[in-house]
Amino acid sequence: MRVFNNLVGMMGKNFSVYRDENKICTVRGLYQGKYNINLPHDTNVQLGDRVVLETTQDSFIVERIDKIPCVLGDEIDHLDVYFKNPMVKPTTPRQVTYNVGTAYGSAFGDNATSNYTATYNHLEQVIRDNGHNPEEFQELLIALKVALSKEQCPKGLLSKFSDTLAKHSWLSTPVAQLLLAYATGHVVS
Repeated sequence: MRVFNNLVGMMGKNFSVYRDENKICTVRGLYQGKYNINLPHDTNVQLGDRVVLETTQDSFIVERIDKIPCVLGDEIDHLDVYFKNPMVKPTTPRQVTYNVGTAYGSAFGDNATSNYTATYNHLEQVIRDNGHNPEEFQELLIALKVALSKEQCPKGLLSKFSDTLAKHSWLSTPVAQLLLAYATGHVVS
């Protein structure tokens, strides 16, 4: 009779075993302390494997494995798995992929910064990049240029152009960038 099975049912945690960075299995085991865990008797674990506590992502490298016999009977109750160093979270940063398409003047990442200066020429270039002639958007461009050159950006400035902005959603971001740059003092004519 395996006592371990009863204990795991009440207090078990999920552990994943990795060998050569390939996940071998996930099993329920018992966390005994910072240098020891107990795993089921039939767990495919070897010296040098990396074991990860799923709830915290703490991991360790297996240094020793002891087979613990059952109190009654001739079978193995569980494996005592030991490691030299206490559990630690992985230190390698996770790779993050930002899939945003065209994001003019954007900065992404953990400590991303961007020094971006908005210009009317940039807005015209965005219009050209999206296959349009800036002349088609001349009224919007003039309204923005006049309002910002007079340093007056009245409420509702863009309401007249809401249909244009809705029809050409790609235009909303560069227009917003120009207005934000104006608000933060970074607009260059």
